[in-house]
Amino acid sequence: MDATTLRPNQVLAGPVQVALHPVPKADTEPERRWRALADAALEPNPFAAPDIVLPAVRHLPGGHDVRLLTAECAGELIFALPVTRGRAHPRVPLPVLQAWDDYDPPLATPLLHPEHAVLAWLAVRAALGGLRAAWLRLDPLAIDGPAAAALTEAAARRGPPARYVETWQRGAVRRDSPAPPPSGRTRRGQDRRRRRLADLLGHDVELVFHSGVPGPSSDLIDRFLTLEASGWKGRAGTAMRDRPGEAEFFRALTTRHRTQGRLEMLTLQSGDRLLAANVNVVAGTTLFCLKTTYDEAVAPASPGRLLIDAEIETFRSSTPHTLLDTCASPDSEVVAQKYPDHRTLATTLIPGSTTAPHLLSQALLKAHDLTTKP
Repeated sequence: MDATTLRPNQVLAGPVQVALHPVPKADTEPERRWRALADAALEPNPFAAPDIVLPAVRHLPGGHDVRLLTAECAGELIFALPVTRGRAHPRVPLPVLQAWDDYDPPLATPLLHPEHAVLAWLAVRAALGGLRAAWLRLDPLAIDGPAAAALTEAAARRGPPARYVETWQRGAVRRDSPAPPPSGRTRRGQDRRRRRLADLLGHDVELVFHSGVPGPSSDLIDRFLTLEASGWKGRAGTAMRDRPGEAEFFRALTTRHRTQGRLEMLTLQSGDRLLAANVNVVAGTTLFCLKTTYDEAVAPASPGRLLIDAEIETFRSSTPHTLLDTCASPDSEVVAQKYPDHRTLATTLIPGSTTAPHLLSQALLKAHDLTTKP
């Protein structure tokens, strides 16, 4: 195929075709190919996969502006990422493609074919200019993961390196990290919280793990939404039920993951009363913590901390996953205290392979205090 046969928003980069497509409809061949890449990706990221992106496009504001950036080689999809057009920084007027963030994804790592990741990065970078973008902005990229390693290798072969902005760490649990048994003090604290909850409620409390198929019911998801809206988020108007399309988005994505056995919930309950709950999704061998909430009426007994302790123990003893990503904000003190491991992330600016290095450096250094990956 030569350049004259390419469709608009499509660029030929060596043996790879790079294109911007409308987001595929569900149950179509393009969506199935996208899903297959997500299932086999070098680094799992459910926030770039159909089961979260399609509900977000359908239910959330801004969905009509989203395109799927893809790279294809010999008929096989090797790169996929939902993107929009924007600017890397208000002070830097050069145009960028940026990972779509209207649904607050805690990870913007692209889906990369495990055998062709470096080729995919090379092709996407070479094509950015033809797609009218100077850079690709990912907020955030896990810079200690294999996708970032492949990006570094691609930059070593051609073009200026990526720039990492506002690097931070967030809590995680890695199965291969040392796992000291809970101390007697920790156990006593857990028992004390359980007793306090039972005393407050007049009933015993129990932890329930919901996974597999059918997994957490739609009724349990609705109870989760009700509990979240009853607390401080409801008073602030930021609960999912209070924001346009968010409750519908949440129900749709949990339904999609539940039907595939990729939805997990850990709940703290007293009879039929929901006291605290975590909603998690599975991608590859990684467990991503999607949402959490608790009943503020029993806050003195710290139900959220009790749930965190139980989640870590359940992850280590009852699941096959190798990594638990809390997806928490960097300012969460509880997560920093309770989770023993971390992931390193950064807002990442990736220049096209033909971007003038001096132009990139001058523009970015004026706008940011930048550091490159150690």
